[in-house]
Amino acid sequence: MNDVDLSTFNHGGMNITGFRIVDAKNHTVRNFLSEWKKQDPKMVEGAGKNVISVRTNVVSDVSWQLSVFMSTEF
Repeated sequence: MNDVDLSTFNHGGMNITGFRIVDAKNHTVRNFLSEWKKQDPKMVEGAGKNVISVRTNVVSDVSWQLSVFMSTEF
C-alpha cells in the first residue's frame, strides 16, 4: 500500500494485507483490471500490472462517482 506502515495492524502473526477488499469475481472489477493491464506504464503511473495501488483505486473511485453524478438529471 502507498507508504503506509501496517505494522500496527499485525496481530497474532496475521497481517491485514492478507485480506482481499475488492471482489475479484465482480464483472466491473474484472473489466477494470483487464483494461488496466493493457495500459502503458509510461503513460499511466502504475499501469500494466496485475494489481492497482491505493492511489489508483481512489482516483478510479472518484472518477466513477463524478461520472455518475454528472449523468444524473436534476
